[in-house]
Amino acid sequence: MSSFTLPAAVMTAMLTGLMIACLGPVNSLLQARIGTWSMLTVVHLLGLGVAIVGFCLTQPTPLGTPGDWTRPLLLVLLVGVLGALLLLARSVGSTLPAFAWWGGALGLLVVVGTVQAIGVLGAVRAVLLIILAELVGAALIDTFGLFGRPVLPLNPGRITGLLLVLGGALLTLQAGT
Repeated sequence: MSSFTLPAAVMTAMLTGLMIACLGPVNSLLQARIGTWSMLTVVHLLGLGVAIVGFCLTQPTPLGTPGDWTRPLLLVLLVGVLGALLLLARSVGSTLPAFAWWGGALGLLVVVGTVQAIGVLGAVRAVLLIILAELVGAALIDTFGLFGRPVLPLNPGRITGLLLVLGGALLTLQAGT
């Protein structure tokens, strides 16, 4: 059972949706500079690094027996991951904005946020809130040209489409209560 409250789960779902909206634009900057497979490697190495830090900080007791080597081995792995990323970043140079490297951490937070929200809200309500927030985030990214994206202003058709999705989501949420 999750210790999240209902309001915390709703907020988590919405923040998760906003992070999903940011993932594509952020990762596309890195992909344009270093290629698809290199970008995927960087994103997953960053996610692994964040996961290792999270594990080491939140694991209440050492795993296994009193002489358990899990944490030291994970920290050695973390140093290796960070070293590889630093070498790659150095080879790419400083031509990328700092947020182009956020993809791995965002992806990891998306997984954690989704799991936490579903644990309290159930799958349908959590995913609906995530998608709604993702659409709002995507509309903001397009409208204001965030993350170096071209500006795509809201127009009556796009606003109508977003409102229809919102209305459908609200009907679905209300039908589930």
